[in-house]
Amino acid sequence: GVPGQVFRLARPPVVPGEFVVEVTDPAAPDAVVGSDVTHWSRVDDFAHSGPEDRHITLDPNAGRVEFGPAVRERDGSVRHYGRVPVKGATVRVRSYRRGGGLRGNVARSTLRVLRSAIPYVARVENRRPALGGVDGETVDSARVRGPMTLRTLHRAVVPHDYELLAREIAPDAARVHCIRAGAQDGAEASDAGGVRLLVVPAGSGDEQGRIAFDELIPPANTLALIAGHLDARRPIGARLVVEPPFYQGVTVVALVQAERGAVVEKVRT
Repeated sequence: GVPGQVFRLARPPVVPGEFVVEVTDPAAPDAVVGSDVTHWSRVDDFAHSGPEDRHITLDPNAGRVEFGPAVRERDGSVRHYGRVPVKGATVRVRSYRRGGGLRGNVARSTLRVLRSAIPYVARVENRRPALGGVDGETVDSARVRGPMTLRTLHRAVVPHDYELLAREIAPDAARVHCIRAGAQDGAEASDAGGVRLLVVPAGSGDEQGRIAFDELIPPANTLALIAGHLDARRPIGARLVVEPPFYQGVTVVALVQAERGAVVEKVRT
């Protein structure tokens, strides 16, 4: 092998979880007794990896596995950030889970395949739609987010900072809007200086695009995740409330008239 070598998995994207790369390396001095297989663990980056560390990085969206690079120092020496497999070694990932993304947000009653027989179970189906799946960030989106991240420095000061940090920790939210809480908004005077963050989840509609009202209420764990992330980044003394917005119901009564020559039965459906 060579430093910085890259391999791609056959079926990305990869679901977060345990991920171990196995390398067949007979020359490894500390290989498991009776085996020529060594395990390489995943790290976020190679900044703290030494020449003998069996580390790899993984891009779960692209299924890209990368071994540590070699960097030439100012004095001309070469420093290895992570170990490199020997030439001719076999690199293998024994198992991993794939899935996720927007395509995983299937509607209710979509999953009906029973993979293995279960006693007294005749059929299965998902009673609720799948939520929370988002595609990986594109390069164009990263270019827009980069300057904003540098401006906020991961601190929430103005309302836009709260919205940006909330989207960072909960990318599956459809809309996030921050408003100032105060007496001028009809709130109590004691709420002055507080911040309300309104979160709208990305509902999964049915075949006709209809979204049930309960799908517009964000899960409690999502609200808690956002609140915990922002609580560590808000100014001292600023009060924060993360909640769903108030929805105003609207009833529409419309009279539809078919054009001349149209099939009435098709208009009704």
